[in-house]
Amino acid sequence: MVDGQTQVAVMMVDSGDWRILTTNRNQGLVSEVSWSPDGSQIFYSRVAGGPNGVYRISKYGGQERLVLEKARDPKVRPDGSILLVRRNFGERQQLFLYWPETEQLRALNAAPESSPISAFSMLKSGHSCRRSTHASSFWRFARSASAPMAANSFLPTQSRA
Repeated sequence: MVDGQTQVAVMMVDSGDWRILTTNRNQGLVSEVSWSPDGSQIFYSRVAGGPNGVYRISKYGGQERLVLEKARDPKVRPDGSILLVRRNFGERQQLFLYWPETEQLRALNAAPESSPISAFSMLKSGHSCRRSTHASSFWRFARSASAPMAANSFLPTQSRA
């Protein structure tokens, strides 16, 4: 935290010295940091009253770059795509996959069950992205996997009234 606002910083393991990489106070607080697969870049979201966007910066510092506006909680996958949360047309939180190189954005029929997205995220699927009143299935999405897996085999059975 720098002057009451979160920023991205790295620590040199050998010396224990910190280096602050971001200093922009106008884009909001930094939240949810994720490293690129090769370790050369850091992706993060900025929030101020709502998600401002996902940004990236070199591990050495420099200019921070907007990757995708109005998105949050980036989790970079081994193939370079980013699992993130964004509001859909119905203004509900929904998971998306984004490929920065091609700027392709693919909506997943899933909403985050909790935030931030962890390495293994629990998702609500089915109609949950459109209407929260419909029953939904639970899925487990591994950042390293290409598709979500049904999670009902390890969730406790509940009776619903």
